[in-house]
Amino acid sequence: SSAFVVAIAIPIGILKGPSNTISLELLDWYDRLLDQAQGSLEDNLGSRYFQGIFAPTAEEVADGDGLELEVVEGALPEGLDGVFLRVGPNPWAAPTKKPHIFDGDGMLHTVRVKGGKASYHNAFLKTPRLQLEQGRRLAYFTRLGELDGFIGLVKALTTMPAKARLAGFDRYDFGPANTGLAFLPGGRLWALHESSFPFEFRLTERGGVQSVGYEAATSHLSSVSAHPKVDRTSQETFFHAYNLDGQGKGNFLTYGKFDRTGKLRAGFHVNSSGPSFNHDILLSEHYAMILDGSVRFTPQRIVKGGSVFTFDKGHTAKMAVVPRAASSNAEVIWFDMPESLAWVHPLHAWEEKSDSGLDIVLWAPLGFASNKTGGVLEGCCDTWHMGEIRLRMGEDARATVRVVDAAGEYHGEFSRVRDDLIGRGFARYGYTAKADKQTGDDFDFVGFTKWDMKEKMHAKDIELPRGWIGGEPVFVPNPTPSGDASDDGFLGNFLYSLEDPNRTDFVLYDARTFSSVPVARLRVPRRVPVGFHGLWLSGTDLQTHLATFQVSTNQ
Repeated sequence: SSAFVVAIAIPIGILKGPSNTISLELLDWYDRLLDQAQGSLEDNLGSRYFQGIFAPTAEEVADGDGLELEVVEGALPEGLDGVFLRVGPNPWAAPTKKPHIFDGDGMLHTVRVKGGKASYHNAFLKTPRLQLEQGRRLAYFTRLGELDGFIGLVKALTTMPAKARLAGFDRYDFGPANTGLAFLPGGRLWALHESSFPFEFRLTERGGVQSVGYEAATSHLSSVSAHPKVDRTSQETFFHAYNLDGQGKGNFLTYGKFDRTGKLRAGFHVNSSGPSFNHDILLSEHYAMILDGSVRFTPQRIVKGGSVFTFDKGHTAKMAVVPRAASSNAEVIWFDMPESLAWVHPLHAWEEKSDSGLDIVLWAPLGFASNKTGGVLEGCCDTWHMGEIRLRMGEDARATVRVVDAAGEYHGEFSRVRDDLIGRGFARYGYTAKADKQTGDDFDFVGFTKWDMKEKMHAKDIELPRGWIGGEPVFVPNPTPSGDASDDGFLGNFLYSLEDPNRTDFVLYDARTFSSVPVARLRVPRRVPVGFHGLWLSGTDLQTHLATFQVSTNQ
């Protein structure tokens, strides 16, 4: 249409001029006009993700002793020493741009546990993106929420790539660092986001937060996904990355490996079917598994006001099996799945001997086609079904899928196992956050579910107190080990009060008994917004981190 031609012609005309401050300001002016056409500030403030338990906080406690948490139920386990970390989106700027849950600036929250006491710190991760917007005192970069309808298409084609370039940013150094966390065996800490290099930060002995910056010195082929897998025994970190534009060369998927210090030891592009939602991977003793799933990047749905990612019933999922020591795409083994399916956060993988040689067994909450509209993923996954995928290696190669929870009775996501069991073979127990089937809203987690991968069944549930929402079940190992390591510890995270959004608690539940009565419940003196992924560092891990970077223990 003529409107589309004009809308495209204006920014192209600006961009054909010199790349200077004037061009930047003209393009930003044009972009703000498009923002206003997508919705007013008042409209955006009414978004679910700026209300209640999702609303951002401006308060920071980055250093010093932190704020002491009050124990309101139970007691902290004797001898427990470490730091709980959780990252999440916390928009700094007023929402002059249409918001999305994935868009907020990364904020790190920590709970330092030692000597029967706990203290709280939090701080924005000072990414170049955040610092530029703070300097301008308003939102500048394109948000995922803006990729909606006709205007969203215009932004995707013009202002989105151009604004980063005019601001002097590389393709992979302007993300919000708001999604995942990784602790490398050599002691480094990274905050991660799909579209960026890892963002490094440091902790003090007391749990304070110090931003360092993007790690781009290792010659990454691409960004690093939010969920690299760390083998704490081999001290290697395995990662994948995906690009929605294929880097202009059809390179939609990348696989790589870091050593214990974060130096890139292998990396190559993996031939895949095209752009898809490819958020997480699994690691077995000798292989990494990457799902080329049925949730696809769908520009045509964006134009119609749909989600950026939509389930494609006609796309049969495929699984890439990558030898951990692989150095090229030629070594990747592909399996066709028996049907269209998706995963977001798979649970665990291991290898078993079979009649033909070797099976790779994968457990994951699986999503299938549905009539779901809107949300993060459209057309699927209104119910997650725990399932087992078995990949038969060798001449009789094939993939089979067995749905463990066919009725979706234990609908849940945000899968976790004990971190030091990743890539080390079979683990009996794993955990998911139990979703509220009544609301059907994203991130409404009302409990935890324990899965028995030996008996291939649901084991137990923890129900959160009515009126409280939880998150990912981060595993905290028992300081006095006993029995099966896979449930020898606690599940930790924040709880958020729906009745009073200013109330946040930190809780530990017993992973073995799986009682709904917490081992310890502590009141956080500041409100913590709902976030994404967490990590537990033991006291020993923290000392490794501090020694590596010589962070003062007196801070």
